[in-house]
Amino acid sequence: MSFSAFAIEPGQTVATVTAGTVKPWLFLDSASTAHNGTYTNDQMAKIGTNLRNLKTELESVGIKFMVVIAPDKDEVYPEYLPAGYKTQQIGRAGQLTAYMNANFADVPFIFPTDALLAVKNKSRSAATAKIPTGSTVPLYFESDTHWGPYGAYVASYPILEKAASLCGKSMSITPRTFRAGGVIPGDLQALCSDTRAEYYSSQHAPSVPFAYNQLNS
Repeated sequence: MSFSAFAIEPGQTVATVTAGTVKPWLFLDSASTAHNGTYTNDQMAKIGTNLRNLKTELESVGIKFMVVIAPDKDEVYPEYLPAGYKTQQIGRAGQLTAYMNANFADVPFIFPTDALLAVKNKSRSAATAKIPTGSTVPLYFESDTHWGPYGAYVASYPILEKAASLCGKSMSITPRTFRAGGVIPGDLQALCSDTRAEYYSSQHAPSVPFAYNQLNS
């Protein structure tokens, strides 16, 4: 995948670790800097124009278009970064999201950090009122760069809501709770060649399996 459209280089494949509340948490060592700094207005205007042009081109052949940026783990769990590794409160993805919503509102742009943080912190707002908060498992795998099943479930709410509205449909997701169910090794363990079981991530699964026919006419 090319990151040139957003002027961001892929992170280095080195992991750092800090102690979490239950298990150690692993992060890319670029986590503290990947989101820091800011775009210029000219850069954001160019990104917005390029995305609008792409949307127009796709819609001309009947394809719906929206942009989704998945937050990195350190944007949701910055408290588990090692001492000295800090991220900006609003990184470049958040800055670009605010700019796009203000200046290119016709380009659907989703950055589900608010939903993830609201569920993690068990805070409620009109935008997150539909998202269940009863699960206690983490949203991201402790030893992996990716969100887990619960994180994907939470992030799916704003994504599917927008997709449904673009298609002129309503969205219905049956609430699920997630429970722990064993452990699995994470990709960050592979990057640092450490296969110790104490670094394995908590595995978790929904209480009821999902059905994927969730967009209703």
